[in-house]
Amino acid sequence: MAYDEILKTLESWDAKSLISLAQEDEEILITLIRMLDEERFQLRVLALLEELLPLRTNREIYKELFPRLLLLLTRNRKTAVKAARVMKVLLLQEPPTKGDLRTLLKVMLDTPVEQNDPRWLELVDAADKLPPMDYRNVENLVLELIRSDNPGLKLVGLKFAKSIPGIRAEEVIREVLGLLLNSNNPVIVDKALDLVFEILTSPIPLRMEDVIRYLYSPLKALTESAPDAIITSKAREVFSALVKSAQRYYAIRPTEARESAKRLRREGLEYEAVFIEEIAGQPHSPVPYGKETLKMLTEDRSDLPDFLKG
Repeated sequence: MAYDEILKTLESWDAKSLISLAQEDEEILITLIRMLDEERFQLRVLALLEELLPLRTNREIYKELFPRLLLLLTRNRKTAVKAARVMKVLLLQEPPTKGDLRTLLKVMLDTPVEQNDPRWLELVDAADKLPPMDYRNVENLVLELIRSDNPGLKLVGLKFAKSIPGIRAEEVIREVLGLLLNSNNPVIVDKALDLVFEILTSPIPLRMEDVIRYLYSPLKALTESAPDAIITSKAREVFSALVKSAQRYYAIRPTEARESAKRLRREGLEYEAVFIEEIAGQPHSPVPYGKETLKMLTEDRSDLPDFLKG
């Protein structure tokens, strides 16, 4: 199919025909990708690519598309969000090289966006699905992401951090705390709760004391005053998982439970200290827990995975 024919079909917005033709002929797909260089076609081509890439992607297509998407991620919000959606699909099909990942992270860090700009949230799933690779020398950029004041950047960075060796679990947990406490965006809070659940079930070595230090209070607060019912329900599930994990962990570590409670109390974290003493069956001063917290401390959730065993 000649360039002029592709152009005419694109201008008439016969998307179904273009998708069908590009599936059969890779040269048509390559031509469409190169049309991203022209601003008037960008939104239409991006819409087509979001449909096409799951059906037909290889390294040649990746090489043509990746640098163009990087450029579009820095453009106006509408174009950038669509480019981010296509980037997500591309990276799920063809993982980035370490060099490309560094370039993507630098673009994200160097592109000024508003707090509520959703472009980086579109990349959360791609960050979460990175295959095991040698990502050394990328840690510094990931740390910049997770320490960002922008909730979208922070969340993507935390997702990347799960695949990057050399980033301390405590750092990840502390920054998740920032998302739970400081974001008024229900989407961010919802995804942060998913991340907490993933962290608790991951092989990342965690200290139970750190988990309780940073996550107990925000999770407990969300069980009682989350932005909506869906987040309240999810927060209660995650909090219950934390309770059961801590019960199993400290049941065989009574001395560590006492020492952890002492350290937390010295930091002024009285509720956290009493929580450990309560689940470890140790003497403690009473604290006025709410009804929901008391229920979650005692109810049976034997169907939950065995978090943080060891």
